[in-house]
Amino acid sequence: MNKNIEIPLDVLQAFGYDNNVSITQNGDGLINATFFIEKANSKIVLQKINTNVFTNAKFIQSNYTKVYNYLQETTQIFLLPKPVFTVKGESFFIDSTSGFWRGFNYVPDSTVKHFISNATEAYAVAALFGRLLKVLDGFPAQDLQETIPQFHDLHLRYRQFENAVKNGDQQRKLDAASLIESLKKRQNYVELYDTIVEQKDKFPLRVLHHDAKIGNILFDKLTGEVLCAVDFDTLMPGYFFSDFGDLVRASACSAGEEENDLSKVFINQQYFDALLKGYLDETENILTASERSLLVYSGHLLIYMQCLRFTTDYLSGDIYYKTSYINHNFCRAINQITLLESLERLVPNQF
Repeated sequence: MNKNIEIPLDVLQAFGYDNNVSITQNGDGLINATFFIEKANSKIVLQKINTNVFTNAKFIQSNYTKVYNYLQETTQIFLLPKPVFTVKGESFFIDSTSGFWRGFNYVPDSTVKHFISNATEAYAVAALFGRLLKVLDGFPAQDLQETIPQFHDLHLRYRQFENAVKNGDQQRKLDAASLIESLKKRQNYVELYDTIVEQKDKFPLRVLHHDAKIGNILFDKLTGEVLCAVDFDTLMPGYFFSDFGDLVRASACSAGEEENDLSKVFINQQYFDALLKGYLDETENILTASERSLLVYSGHLLIYMQCLRFTTDYLSGDIYYKTSYINHNFCRAINQITLLESLERLVPNQF
């Protein structure tokens, strides 16, 4: 028996267990708390949702079960971890302290990777997220809720940036003057975003993962092959650029957003090309002509958006992202503008 004070007994009982179980915690999550529950031949994943981030946690599970059921009913070949229901038949449980819990069947012989190791892997990761878009092409996006409203709304992010420039810390504005100017010079990305959301016929709402990266994929421990995507907290309606843009930002980069040696920060062209091919091989017949023509700029939009967010938080006094040192968000923003400049050299703006 391995008791864990972070899982109340009423939670275990709600999902059909008692204290006589083995409990281990997955330390990879940055937002939610994830636990593996084992008893005899049974193993499930229990997750406590961070309701400070996801204020409408019920939307997460509602969206997931709708999509899971759709895939089951349409016999689409796309593996999703099966949701575990409570003993009362509910897809989630709220404990006595208002904690929000949900469960999934554990995917056996699976492992997680955090970095792309070669172009073949980049292709496989992009193809999986492209296949997700393809199998959900017939699902009405309007039937899903926004789990984080305006999550990838670049117009909103730019307005927040402008407000931070106007009202933010004076010394930090001086220190970030060159960065601020670089971001202002790229308002054409905001104009591109506005064009996309205004032309519904050319750029329809789609069902997207909204956190497409290798860390949200399970791989087979023995073969190394892609098994399935996980972490569908931000599964919701969005536009074509979100998932591929995330893939470019997180998987075509030579170093992560925490790297301060800027000589190490650039877009790996081999990985970028593999990501693009993998995604298009799955979605080319699904995307509209307008979406296909602009897909290559998805990374520009997402990297620019993330740079805006880091800069906004820095100017506002580091109120959103966790920081480890005084200029942490500023360094992250510089990292992202450097990555964006590298992508712009590889794929010049021609929209």
